[in-house]
Amino acid sequence: MSPQPNPLTQLPNVDFNFDDLRQRMSAFTVKFDAFIERGRKRVLEERNEFRERLGELAGMSSFPALFCLAMSPVVVVVVAGVVLSVCEPS
Repeated sequence: MSPQPNPLTQLPNVDFNFDDLRQRMSAFTVKFDAFIERGRKRVLEERNEFRERLGELAGMSSFPALFCLAMSPVVVVVVAGVVLSVCEPS
């Protein structure tokens, strides 16, 4: 007759279903990354439109906005002694 295992020393079998959790987290990560990317694009477009409008108000083309985005580390666009924009790399 073999000794019976002591129930106090045995761990119960528990299924935490980690595979399902990994799949759900992966799906969420994909959706969240897409959400962040759309937000970044929207902010960049709005910022470019704002800079273009600033240039138009100053009687200029949209060149300062493009110039401002292309240069680094900091670009200050000044026309006739007026600071139109200050840009830092994003």
